[in-house]
Amino acid sequence: MAKAADKIKGSTRKSYGKITGTHLARAKEQGYTLTPKGLADYMTKLAGSGSITKSSWYKLRCAIASTQNYGGYKDAADRLRALKFPEQATPKAKPKRAKIITDQDFKTLRDTVADKNDTITWAYLTLCRHLGCRPAEVQHVSELKGEFYVPSAKQRADGRGLDRFLTVGDPAALFEIRKAMGIIGTVEPLKRKTLHRVAQSRLNRTTAALWPRRERLPTLYTLRHQMGSDLKSSGLPPEEVAAVMGHQSTASASVYGYKVSGRGSVAVKPTGATVAKVRKVCPASSARFNKATHFKKAQFKP
Repeated sequence: MAKAADKIKGSTRKSYGKITGTHLARAKEQGYTLTPKGLADYMTKLAGSGSITKSSWYKLRCAIASTQNYGGYKDAADRLRALKFPEQATPKAKPKRAKIITDQDFKTLRDTVADKNDTITWAYLTLCRHLGCRPAEVQHVSELKGEFYVPSAKQRADGRGLDRFLTVGDPAALFEIRKAMGIIGTVEPLKRKTLHRVAQSRLNRTTAALWPRRERLPTLYTLRHQMGSDLKSSGLPPEEVAAVMGHQSTASASVYGYKVSGRGSVAVKPTGATVAKVRKVCPASSARFNKATHFKKAQFKP
């Protein structure tokens, strides 16, 4: 059976190659040999430097291991894959991301980018808001016979990604979605691969200027979290919530949004065929469900 590393797409392999090249050069500059031990020592030292988040460290480990495997250096690849982030190391703190955005803040944000004539960021804000898609999925959204197809950016066997067909009942939202798709469609296909990063970078500058004193600023992913809140407060069945969010399992929805922060209704709905692909998982049987913690929180909730 082929390993997961052998099934990585060409675009991901190319991305891994860029990341790996930078760090291999840096390892050599710092006196590390490009041997299984040398690479492992470099990764351990990097973890302890406090300059990288734990998630970024694991992504880098995966990238280097994969490129070593492609190059025929199986020993180095196996040693890196077995490497864990040291318990005593202090990772770089992740930037704080807002998980809620009010209607007024969204209007202010979208009006601001519109005034700047930043059509790309406007389009990303619109599609992430109305469809709840991941930023990396925006470039692939298409319409067929009144249904919007959103191919998952996380198509995996562990229940995280689901291709979905969605319908939109609100005429105003429908108009904005089609306008946003038209804007994305004007960009050359090859340039769309990193378009979400361009939009997020522009958005970061805009939010910093609008709300300089806020500790947590909205990102494109904030809109996905807000969609999770809206779905939970809308009363839709868990299977439909998971289908809109692009999850293969109902268990995954627990990490997105808060019911109390939702708007109570959504304009988007999944098709029956999409809902049928979702696995209904009882929270008590989910790996994400910690029974002891759950009841402890419930008991002492103010």
